[in-house]
Amino acid sequence: MTQPTNLSSLITSYVIPLINLAVAVLAAAALAIFMWGIVRYIMSSGSSSEKTNSRGMMIWGLVALVVLVSVWGIVRVVADAFFGAATTVSNSTYTPS
Repeated sequence: MTQPTNLSSLITSYVIPLINLAVAVLAAAALAIFMWGIVRYIMSSGSSSEKTNSRGMMIWGLVALVVLVSVWGIVRVVADAFFGAATTVSNSTYTPS
């Protein structure tokens, strides 16, 4: 990887991929929390307080996923607005043969 020569290339080379990685890791954690809430809810078999706690865990897992996807989208829009197409994953187009 080449060294960034200005702020724009620094941000598109290092900062945006780092934010994308952090969002992906946190989204995986939020999904795991949501799934663990489902497992706890199913396993609670009759305890009202356990079901309530599990339901809260599922709700907060979903809230975290929505927030993280929103953050990812906002970062993407801002990066594209300020730095152009340099932040896209791939500029290639699919042409069927």
